[in-house]
Amino acid sequence: MASSIFSAQDIINCSLCENSTTQYCNDCQVNLCVDCVSVHIAMFQSASHYIVSFKNREVHLVYPFCLIHLSHRCEAVCQQCQTQVCIKCCIDTHKNHNVKVISKIVEEVKFRIQNETEEIQNKLIPNSQKEVLDIENRIIILTTEYAKLEQERKRLRNLWLKEVEDIFDKVDSYIINMKEESLSTLTAHKKKIEEIIPDMIKTVEENKEILKSNEATNTLNYISKNEEYEHAYVPFNADMEYPSLVADVLEGNELNIKIGHLRATMSQTSEPAVIDDELSTKLQQTLKKSKLIVSISTRCKPLHRVACVEENEAWVSGNNKAITRLDVHKTVKETVITTCRRFTNDISVTTQGDLIYSDYRNRTVNIVREGKTESLLTTPSGWHPCNLYATKAGDVLVNMSRGLKNKIHRYQGEEISQEIENTDDGKPVFAEGSYSLYLTENSYGDVCVSDLNARSVISVDRSGRVRFRYEGGTRKRSFDPQCIVTDSLNQIIVTDYSNDCLHMLDQTGQFMRVFNNHGLVAPCGLSIDSAGRLWVGLLHTGKIKVIQYLKKLATEK
Repeated sequence: MASSIFSAQDIINCSLCENSTTQYCNDCQVNLCVDCVSVHIAMFQSASHYIVSFKNREVHLVYPFCLIHLSHRCEAVCQQCQTQVCIKCCIDTHKNHNVKVISKIVEEVKFRIQNETEEIQNKLIPNSQKEVLDIENRIIILTTEYAKLEQERKRLRNLWLKEVEDIFDKVDSYIINMKEESLSTLTAHKKKIEEIIPDMIKTVEENKEILKSNEATNTLNYISKNEEYEHAYVPFNADMEYPSLVADVLEGNELNIKIGHLRATMSQTSEPAVIDDELSTKLQQTLKKSKLIVSISTRCKPLHRVACVEENEAWVSGNNKAITRLDVHKTVKETVITTCRRFTNDISVTTQGDLIYSDYRNRTVNIVREGKTESLLTTPSGWHPCNLYATKAGDVLVNMSRGLKNKIHRYQGEEISQEIENTDDGKPVFAEGSYSLYLTENSYGDVCVSDLNARSVISVDRSGRVRFRYEGGTRKRSFDPQCIVTDSLNQIIVTDYSNDCLHMLDQTGQFMRVFNNHGLVAPCGLSIDSAGRLWVGLLHTGKIKVIQYLKKLATEK
């Protein structure tokens, strides 16, 4: 019987209308008014209805109606059939089956819900609120620091502009002075010549009169003025060189200006603060202890391949024809059904974000653009594509096999631009065997290959020369290299399936460390996202472990 006492203000409405409740169906646990009692009974004619006054109600669990015996309610679940059953079912179709009462199941589930609710209330919400406050503080700090940076940029800009203006003010003044001095010299010389020209004209006329005259006296009294005129007229240097302005920028941090005898220099006292892509990769280093960011459960069992899309999504493939794109929250974004007979050997993502996959039987590498699949390239006759990798330069590296032989082609479009099969002396680069090659490329264009047949990792440069071979060191079980990636530091990470770990090498093939924590049991798929985190696919469980192992270095202000 209900133990709570309601005041006049606590009006409880009928479950079927807006009238106040006076009656109660104990069987259905429904509030009723007098008018709705008959309506309720008519709605569920096959069920029993024990109608009592509201104050005499009994609160208990409402069991669902049996889908077979409509007048009975299911009070148990058949553990063998995973079906809700009533008492008639238990003595009929589910006779001798192991059943569990629903009340016990509800009690257990509610206990779990209670614990999860308390965890959300007492842990997750406070932690999330704390994280929000922390992010807000970081936003304030970030905004403040960038405001300081902007002020410093303006200050330096004005400082450099002032330096440039001062230099060119001096250059302007020097040019004006040079111009005025040269004009003054030319004008004075011009005036002197102009003043003597009339006298020379007069002398010419007088000399002509002497020449016409027969008077000996005029001729004998002649005095030459040519020497005087020659001293007065000194020709200006006709080959005068005009000054030129020369500016040199030395290694981007010193400006030299030269004009005539003027020299001006503006030097930068510190290195530029601009960071290019190559430098930015040096502003990271590996963490001493890696961190598990999230564990993602997938429906892909077994899970063969993982190919990241930007930071929070990845394509996954397994032992069927489907390739699925999901995010870190386990939400399925897209599913592609391939042209493969059974399953695709490998998947990769281009720099444009398009999915590519290999179709072994049809000898094609296919690309998926906006949900439509088309052939990207076809391998030579007799050779079947296995694993592949889409490079940052837009090429596609394809491992192809024929019998027990493996080789790698680099494709630019449909054209083969490189073949990796034999060394300069004709020996095969890769061991013969039934396993295909896993491959990737670093920023220097070196192709990094995991050759399971030789149980080694091989690096081959652009010219096809083998740079190194790594054979796994000493482990409990034999080295079992499979999926392989390179990161922004050109470090190589490769899965070791048999030893439940990842190996990390530097770009020269020197061993650096192993990742053997975070429950990496049977690691198979491997990819690296745009944030530099590893996505490790576990073969048997179908889980993906997202691992952070790099950290950004603080830059000097």
